[in-house]
Amino acid sequence: MPGTARGGESRFPIVIADVERRANEAFTRMDANHDGVLTQDERRAAMRANRPAVRQRHEQRRARTPAASPSAPASE
Repeated sequence: MPGTARGGESRFPIVIADVERRANEAFTRMDANHDGVLTQDERRAAMRANRPAVRQRHEQRRARTPAASPSAPASE
């Protein structure tokens, strides 16, 4: 269903000010030398540093998702 995340919770309303704030915070974290420009090296370093947190979120999501039941064998 459009506008609905897995688990049924709504993704809306989206508040532009919140999105801008989060984007600015992320940019500030990644801009290692605080020159207002993100280089490829800064972006890569930020992604590398963030990998453990991303993996943890994925594991938590998998733990909440019920395991798929095995499919029944096809009858011949």
